[in-house]
Amino acid sequence: MDKKDRIVVILFYLLLAVNLILFGGPHHATRVISLIISLFIFGFIRFRKQVKGGWLWTGLIIISIFQLIPLPEQILKIISPATYTLRILPLHQTGLSLETLWRPISAAPVETMFFLSTIFTASIIYMVSYLFIPGSISSLQRFFKFLFAQSIFIILAEIINKFSGTHRIYGFTLERKSPFGEFINPNFAATVMAMSLLVFLNFSLNRSKKENKITGILLSGIIYAGIILTLSRSVIIYTSLLVIFLIISNIQPEGNRREKIIISLLILLVILYDIFNLDLTPLIKKFDVLSLSLRARKELINSTAKIFLHSPVTGIGFGGMYEAFHFFTIPMRLSIPYDDFDLLQILAEGGIISFILVTGFIWWNYKIEREKRSKLPEIYQHYIIGLDLALILFLLHSFFAYVFFFPYTHFMMASILGVRNGILFRKFRRKNSWKRI
Repeated sequence: MDKKDRIVVILFYLLLAVNLILFGGPHHATRVISLIISLFIFGFIRFRKQVKGGWLWTGLIIISIFQLIPLPEQILKIISPATYTLRILPLHQTGLSLETLWRPISAAPVETMFFLSTIFTASIIYMVSYLFIPGSISSLQRFFKFLFAQSIFIILAEIINKFSGTHRIYGFTLERKSPFGEFINPNFAATVMAMSLLVFLNFSLNRSKKENKITGILLSGIIYAGIILTLSRSVIIYTSLLVIFLIISNIQPEGNRREKIIISLLILLVILYDIFNLDLTPLIKKFDVLSLSLRARKELINSTAKIFLHSPVTGIGFGGMYEAFHFFTIPMRLSIPYDDFDLLQILAEGGIISFILVTGFIWWNYKIEREKRSKLPEIYQHYIIGLDLALILFLLHSFFAYVFFFPYTHFMMASILGVRNGILFRKFRRKNSWKRI
């Protein structure tokens, strides 16, 4: 690794660390700092060879830019009726404007610009993870240890928040309290720690020295305790099931898969229960908070579906959900600017093209996994398991929280996915050496 490469890697970890310290929140300071560091990194790697898989972020960047281009109201009425109804029609109805108006597709252009900056930063993180982190076992191990360190930082931040009496940290807070006190969002904190746990625990289980393996497992237990203390129900359930799956995979890598199938069915049951709201009200009627959460999630999904039907091709614009909820929602006061189901929100904000882009990307990653994983050396096949499980957890939790739209959880996904694909698209020339395919 030459001097420029080392600078890129240092800036990469600095980018993640800065967002972690600010909890990756959707506020201006984080966006500006992230964008500046990303531009520095882009200056170093802009002439690199093509990074496979970067087309997801390239596509979203193009769609976001298109949503920001002003269009005459006649065209806007055809391709984005929702934005026309929100932004143009009221002006004509009240007589405030009789001239032809120009308006971008996005109902909230500023929010779309913020989303664009997030996507650009995520694309840089993916590129660096793909090109530099899988270059050697030592660089992979540094990345795994960084994931552990960031989880410990989150736990310490929660403890400090609890005993300092602070009610706000770098942004909004939720009314629900964890044993550590109020956190910027327990679901996001739990998601980051859970993804880190799965990667770091898998790394620890595959260490050669017994004492290193035991130490890694004990340290993983600290992260798991931090996840439980966030009280994020979905993440706790998924993490528990995937940890069991991971342990079974290490004990029986080629053995009977019956236990793995059972765990997969349990995960599927949780998804079906939360999405379709199976009528289990008699069993949970004593838990008013849970019952209210299920009803609110159903209302959110129904409202998001209504928004999509108004502009199915172009969407309402990334970041436009908050504006649209107050206009198109069914009778229920909603103050949440996002849906609880990321794919449905992508469908509503980005239209059918964005939805096809994201779902196609998920399928493409599954396809290359089946084609290339068996060709890797055994130790790297084991590393891929932990990375895959972290990405599966991200995908599963996207059914219950907008992790794709929250900056730091998106950055975490991009970094882990970049490392995974960087491994899959390289092959050994000799031991501990990579060669570009």
